[in-house]
Amino acid sequence: MFKSYLTSTLRDIFNNKGYGAINIFGLALALAASWLISLFVEDELGYDNFIPDGDNTYRMEVIAKSATRTDERYPYFMGAYAPLLKEQSSDILDSTRYQTTQLAVAVGDRFFYEDITFTDANFIEFMGIEAPSNILTDQLSIIITETVANKYFPNENAVGQIMTIAGQVDYRVAHVMPDFPRKSHMTISMIAPYNRDFMDIDQEFMSMNNMTYIRLRDGVDPNTVTPLLYKLIDENVAPYNNLPASQAREPIYIGVKDVYLKSPAGVVGKAGGDFNVVIGFISVAILLIVIATVNYINLATARAMKRAREVGIRKVMGASKRQLIMQFLGVSILITLISALISIAVVEIILPIYNDALMRDIGFDIISKPINVVLLLIGAILIGVLAGVYLAFYLSSFNPAKVLKSNQSKSASVFYDSFLYLFSLPWQSD
Repeated sequence: MFKSYLTSTLRDIFNNKGYGAINIFGLALALAASWLISLFVEDELGYDNFIPDGDNTYRMEVIAKSATRTDERYPYFMGAYAPLLKEQSSDILDSTRYQTTQLAVAVGDRFFYEDITFTDANFIEFMGIEAPSNILTDQLSIIITETVANKYFPNENAVGQIMTIAGQVDYRVAHVMPDFPRKSHMTISMIAPYNRDFMDIDQEFMSMNNMTYIRLRDGVDPNTVTPLLYKLIDENVAPYNNLPASQAREPIYIGVKDVYLKSPAGVVGKAGGDFNVVIGFISVAILLIVIATVNYINLATARAMKRAREVGIRKVMGASKRQLIMQFLGVSILITLISALISIAVVEIILPIYNDALMRDIGFDIISKPINVVLLLIGAILIGVLAGVYLAFYLSSFNPAKVLKSNQSKSASVFYDSFLYLFSLPWQSD
């Protein structure tokens, strides 16, 4: 019976090539557009997934309060408190800090200004960066990316080479790491340990110059750290205008995976994302599918009267209502499955142009991620069922006696309906 349904479905499509082509390619374009949008959304939601225990890791931001000025929010934090909080709170498993500064870098006669990230010694391990642990315990060691290594030491091994920073301090290249992941809220190309001769961050009790991160035990609310922080501020900073110094600083804790999209303080060194934009794109993708589905139903219903006599004859010949429903659903599902396969090819063709426009390297690898294709096909089947169920029940309910006496099959041309359907897409998507 399944073979009979399939044969009948294919025959119907080939006998009505105009109708089939419009439906198939219309749905394929809608699916391809939705697929491209979903790739963008997946890319936006995938930032900083490489950071170990990211669900329990937070960036500490601060709102600076003043009686004479509007409150201001900063992505930086007071440098002194990360190690103090870790030392005095059993809920904090680890903490780290970094500060990026643009300095002159010289190697021989090559001289450039570079953004150098000064960090705590545990920064590499804390952030899951590919480099030997404890490599930053040497005060004069520096880690550079492959891009930087090729810039300063082309065609030679960079490890062990000397780089002069700010015309004063010679650093030895201890390791060359892969370029920092694009999908991170951090922009890092050179990492060196805090130089205690020039950077006394452990005395920065109120000034905000460093990015600060803490990692908590499972299930710990980061806001439970706030009372201890206020206590430490008041212990180390004198009151101002008879008010505790802690009243001038309000800490905010942002999950490290949410910094790129959700931090009101923003991302430093690169453009940040916007979670509302992601929601907007998801809505557009859903709207495209809904419009394509509704248009398919409209076109199929307009064409239904041309098949009324066929339905009447099949009922007279003994076809049951269930058989007719299965046949019409089969037509709808097959059309959406063909559309889904075409949409994959469309995405593959358009993706390079899409990446150039977005200045990204979004991948679409159906071999390494077959689950995406499976989800697409399941979605196509659901769309086929939703689009075809009304038509299937509508056609199968025709009264054969009335249909065969009527002249309903002489309705307007399917090509006219297809024309209206094709050109309704851009107008309905506005």
